[in-house]
Amino acid sequence: MDITMGDVDSIYGCFGKNYDYSVRLVVKMKDPVDGKILASAVRKAEIRFPYLSVRMRKNDLEYYFEDNQAPVVLLNTDRKISLNSEETNYHVWAVCYRDDRIMLDAYHGLMDGLGMFKLYSTLLYYYCNERYGVTDHTGVRTMDDKMISAEWEDPQDFLPLPVSSGEEEEAAEAFSLTKDGGLPDDSPVNYDIELPEKAFVKYSSARDGSPGTMVALLMEHALDKWFPDRKKPIVCTYIINARPMLKAKETFHNCLYAAHFNYGEEMKKLPLMVQNTVARGITLFHTDEDKVKNDLAGKVQYCREILRDNPKIEDKNRAFAGMIDADARAQTCMVSYLGRWKYPATDGYVKELWNHVPAVNDLYIGMTAVGGKLCLSLQQVFDDDTFLKLFCNELRDIGISYQVRSRSNIDTAYFPRPE
Repeated sequence: MDITMGDVDSIYGCFGKNYDYSVRLVVKMKDPVDGKILASAVRKAEIRFPYLSVRMRKNDLEYYFEDNQAPVVLLNTDRKISLNSEETNYHVWAVCYRDDRIMLDAYHGLMDGLGMFKLYSTLLYYYCNERYGVTDHTGVRTMDDKMISAEWEDPQDFLPLPVSSGEEEEAAEAFSLTKDGGLPDDSPVNYDIELPEKAFVKYSSARDGSPGTMVALLMEHALDKWFPDRKKPIVCTYIINARPMLKAKETFHNCLYAAHFNYGEEMKKLPLMVQNTVARGITLFHTDEDKVKNDLAGKVQYCREILRDNPKIEDKNRAFAGMIDADARAQTCMVSYLGRWKYPATDGYVKELWNHVPAVNDLYIGMTAVGGKLCLSLQQVFDDDTFLKLFCNELRDIGISYQVRSRSNIDTAYFPRPE
């Protein structure tokens, strides 16, 4: 399987930056996990998603995926594992469990969070089907469903050439927590924070916001208080699912777009409700179908030029790493909201869902919603709890309760360069 245009920059760029670009989705179940039943569910999910049973390889010119007939691995552990290695039969995804938690480790270079959700929902449906007798598989891909090409096709491979709108302005350089703020980038940690979903949605909606944009603004408020004398603006990147705009709701590939919330002096002067209105307007502008298609087509064109002009694999790694560096210079922090877990079969059985990401951003919050809770996973590359305290103070100031459920080292899987 060739690398697609939605994934190419993540794969080459992250190898160029020496990032292990894997995600761990952690579910807390209502009961201790039955390993035998989970093993059966892993087999069924593997059968339903044969196009994800691959191994990454490389030659002097490129990375590529080949079919992997070895079984997907189930491990009774919560430690950091290694994908695309002997430990996991060289697969790009694996399942772990410990006590009442089930963990899906998946390579972000092949699929994004919503693609992982599709795989995870099938896994958990079959687990709950055998463990609890549930039969409602609304929204879940089962072995009885016909597989369609839209599941494994990448819509970005088929985008037409972009329509030029003149010379694009280079994004302004944002305040960097490590380069400008002096924080270290060698001691990453993760905090899992639980909020009441109903109360937070009610608060944000009453102020013309959404849960994701509200969290982004609260992050910016907290950072503004931490670094009030900075010379550069705080910029939060807000990840947008591009599937609706590309008419590609079935794909598992990285299908992402982004809006940028610039918290400069002008934004700072505005009331919170107006700040939310601005953020909502920016988000709506970045969900316009024609704009998204054209911008992603421009990115695809640029990626094709990199591939064409850099024949050797290490040259490609360096060139795409440059894209990652350019994106990093334009942002201070990032928010990604995967949305509510919308699979009725697991209602009442899935109690929490945490989105753990690799340490590739200075500061990142990954959000999910399940069982009446908003689950916020805060990843930072520095071992300092100042931001955590400031962010929690922001929640307290607006009357939102919270619980810091855990603090841990980054537990996402290693992904060594392929042989």
